[in-house]
Amino acid sequence: MYLKSALSERKRKLLSVLSNKLGFPTVPFWTARSWLSDYITHLRLAIAGQRAQAQAIAKLAKAPERITISSSERPTVSVIVPIYGEIEHTLRCLASIALNPPDVEFEVIVIDDFSPDESFITLSTVKGIHLLRNEQNVGFIRSCNLAAGKARGRFLYFLNNDTEVTSGWVDELLCIFKDVPSAGLVGSKLIYPDGYLQEAGGIIWQDGSAWNWGHRQDPKHCAYNYVRDADYISGASIMVPTALFKELGMFQERYLPAYYEDTDLAMAVRRAGRRVIYQPYSRVIHCEGISSGTDLTQGTKRYQEINRIKFLETWADDLHHLKPNGFKPFLSCDRTRQRHVLVIDSCTPTPDQDSGSLDMINLVKILVEQGWGVHFVPLKEFSHCGNYTDTLQRLGVECVYAPYYRTLNAYLRERGDMFELCLFARTRVANRALPMVELLCPSAKKIFYPVDLHFLRERRQAELLQDSGKLRKAKAMERAELALVDRMDCTVVLSEVERDLLARRGKSNLAVIPLIREIGSPVQSPVSERWGVLFVGGFQHQPNVDAVDWLTSEVWPEVRALLRQRDLPDLPLYIVGSYMPKRFQDLDLPDITPIGFVPDLLDVFEKVRLSIAPLRYGAGLKGKVASSFLYGVPVVGTAMAFEGMPSARLEEVRFQADTAIDLARLVVDLHFSEERLVIAGENCRAYAINHYSRHTIGVKVGALLQSLTSKIL
Repeated sequence: MYLKSALSERKRKLLSVLSNKLGFPTVPFWTARSWLSDYITHLRLAIAGQRAQAQAIAKLAKAPERITISSSERPTVSVIVPIYGEIEHTLRCLASIALNPPDVEFEVIVIDDFSPDESFITLSTVKGIHLLRNEQNVGFIRSCNLAAGKARGRFLYFLNNDTEVTSGWVDELLCIFKDVPSAGLVGSKLIYPDGYLQEAGGIIWQDGSAWNWGHRQDPKHCAYNYVRDADYISGASIMVPTALFKELGMFQERYLPAYYEDTDLAMAVRRAGRRVIYQPYSRVIHCEGISSGTDLTQGTKRYQEINRIKFLETWADDLHHLKPNGFKPFLSCDRTRQRHVLVIDSCTPTPDQDSGSLDMINLVKILVEQGWGVHFVPLKEFSHCGNYTDTLQRLGVECVYAPYYRTLNAYLRERGDMFELCLFARTRVANRALPMVELLCPSAKKIFYPVDLHFLRERRQAELLQDSGKLRKAKAMERAELALVDRMDCTVVLSEVERDLLARRGKSNLAVIPLIREIGSPVQSPVSERWGVLFVGGFQHQPNVDAVDWLTSEVWPEVRALLRQRDLPDLPLYIVGSYMPKRFQDLDLPDITPIGFVPDLLDVFEKVRLSIAPLRYGAGLKGKVASSFLYGVPVVGTAMAFEGMPSARLEEVRFQADTAIDLARLVVDLHFSEERLVIAGENCRAYAINHYSRHTIGVKVGALLQSLTSKIL
């Protein structure tokens, strides 16, 4: 027994040492062990994948005649690879392209700048490339411009020959142009062959000097893994629209033979009103210095300093307002975000699983669209949450997670002075995080965003169940929430009902920001082709569990009875939602289908005529109602389901009842009246667009933040 205990203690000490070295936050032993296991697994898979890729590239590069690139006759993207000798690196570059072909139509143009070796002859055996050769050595810049003149794609992608591309290298850059109409130049994350980061975009300083942001850091660090504007991006891997490149005069020959032409292009792109954007999901390995060396005093590399002076003279008017070299680089790495907001929630939003996450994602989008630099902390999990974290980072949000920051406290000690606003989502998060924010972000305005008033929901549950223990907890929660309201500069609630409740308790600085939804397409199937009723809701939220218990045990039996009385056919009931309890999964009834989680709700709304929301307690606005309305599907629900909804035209869309038999009557009456369903569906969608669209709510959010921050200025 003693030996087992001693071994366990050794494991704990080893884990503590490793966690500290890796930067894991201070958390319980089992949590840290889980994180460490996940981290090591991820590291092993990454190393194995990189090793396999490197071996495949090396093998293919040894046989140039076996390299085949699937070029298109009508490319969207023209990949331009300028070369001067170094045939081994060029072959590895082309082999990596062959092994990682983009999804988009593309061509590869290799332009040989009169190489002193047999590069041109060797490359003639590579299949699928468009091979050009200069009759004399004209330099990197002219070679790129000459190749651009031969390109057929709508986009030019300049790629150094001392690079190796990875999956998504082209497609991820192109996604930015599709998603951001103002994008003018987009570049990749550049990684050294030894695994360290070369650059996550670049910073230009007042004297014309430049930094490779993140140089020699961990390329997986959260500070370097979100989409953002950059001062420039090194030309080793950049994409630009062909028409814009030519309109700007291409790479400027005043920088011959090389250096600063990419920085100059970035400045010109911005002056033309377009954005320069760093895309971390396009990852390219770059053997920097292969062609020109690294010694700034000799060879082509010496032009780096010569051309800095030319660059400084050319862009003096644009550079004088920049900061001196090295001044607050965390702010300077994205100058387009002059104001920064810290958003602290319990977990990373999972918008396909619960309504609160959907609102959080849309709130973040509004903040980004309005020019805020958004920094997100998932306080409970404090970890990268796979695709859900990727979603935020692709939106341009810095996500804070282990192992790169130990705690919220550690992050704020490094970055706290940059925040103008701090938003706390949910009560327990605010209770835990507020003291740290008050200490380390003393000038930040504090916004409390409880999502719903927890004490109101918990009190209603206690009263419904007649549970004195739960009632005591609800009262304790009320004291905690009201104390938080007093310490905040503003409290945002979803409905006027909650605002009025707080106002009656003497609280001020209150704002109402309703649900926030994207306006997608309504259901396309006509009512005549749909049949049945849908319940949708995440089951980590207890009011939904109670609602389905009541629905299946009391409401739906009344529906069955009415159908028999009226000699009507059976109606199917579909139950959809993440984290479904086993007792619902095991329901064995011919007219009830427990589905559980679905990635796209449109698929199930296309099947049904109605949705049902038999909520017996809760608080705030109900996302299930808003979502159903946006699909153009009417909702039958209790007063709790419709509570707090804006009153304008509400009577046209509210089908409300509060007993099992009355709900059943509404379901049957409405389901079998196609004409009423069509009119009600149109009214529901119009109501949701008017009250919950991201554009509508964005105006309210902008006005609120302007009001708060104007008090700072």
